[in-house]
Formats: sequence, structure tokens, C-alpha cells
Amino acid sequence: MPGPCLARRLSAASPLLSTSAMRAATGMRRGEVLGLRRADLRLAEGFLMVRQARFRGVDGWVVNDPKTRAGQRRVALDPASVAVLKAHLDAQVVIGVEGYVFDRGDGEPLDPDGVTGTFERLSRVAGLPRIGLHDLRHTAATLMLANGENPKVVQERLGHSWISITLDLYSHVVPTLQDAAADRLAASIDLAECLPSAQA
Repeated sequence: MPGPCLARRLSAASPLLSTSAMRAATGMRRGEVLGLRRADLRLAEGFLMVRQARFRGVDGWVVNDPKTRAGQRRVALDPASVAVLKAHLDAQVVIGVEGYVFDRGDGEPLDPDGVTGTFERLSRVAGLPRIGLHDLRHTAATLMLANGENPKVVQERLGHSWISITLDLYSHVVPTLQDAAADRLAASIDLAECLPSAQA
């Protein structure tokens, strides 16, 4: 399973893949990450706002609203992600009119297919398992659920319209959540006291 360490390893290999660390840490969609602008970041407060995304339209790549209404959201950032973003912004040579966080180096936005292709190529060169860029989103969701995060919080971070979508997509994690819930409940109520005493 690809994880944040893989994302950071690849990110160090190419400026284009600084987006991979963000995807692993937040679970954001590719278009959402590539649509981020400096105005969407609140690094001092430790969060960012997803307000737009880059999609493939009839005449090429376009900027539009996120995939769903729930896609417009606040995403909390951990301290390491804030540090990565600050370093990335400090290294930007040209700031375009739109102020894209991830650009080609001249202020123009990155080509989404180019980002995906570079990620997959460097994965092969590094001898890593065959993975796709979208797998980082799935990894983030799976790890959050496996670590006992509330599914409602996971839904909100991913921008799913309904919690049922999150639970259906990651149903393979649900059984482990049930096991953990049973253990926590048992720790709260000592059923051993309810058992009949052993006969002498």
C-alpha cells in the first residue's frame, strides 16, 4: 500500500510530484490539488480551503467547481504538511496571476495528465510497486479508517456527498472497525461481573 513516506520520496525526486505528498496527507482529488491557489491556504491556522478543481473539458483542461457540493470544504493540515507547503511556496520563482500553488515554474498550472505520468514513471524507476496517483487518495482514506477515525470525518476530508459512499468504497476496512468498537465497548462495561460465580 503506498503511503506518505512513498509520497515524500517521490516528491523529493521531482518538483512536479510535490503534489503527491499533499494527496497522501489529505486524500484530496488530483484536480483539487492542482486547482489550489495561494489564496486558498491558511497555513498559519493549519488548514486549506478547496474551492475549485481542474477538470478535462471539451476543449482541454478547465477550472470549475469541485466534483460535488461537498467538495467545497475545509481541510485540516498536519504540521509536516504545513512545512512542506511553506517550503514549496518559498521555492516558487514566478507567481502567476491566479497564484497556483503547484505550477510549471512559470506561473502556469501543471498539466494533470503530466503529473500522473511523471508519478508513474518515477515509481517504476525507483522500483516501487505498480501504483497510480489516485491510489494515494485511497491510501489516505484507508489509513484514516484503519486508525479508528470517525467515518464522518473521513467523508468530510474526502469531499464525498454522502457517508454511504465512503463506507461502500472502503467496506474492506469496516470489519476491523467493528472489532475495535467491540473491544472499546467491552473495556467500558465489565461483563465479567455479570457472569455467575464459579460453584465451589
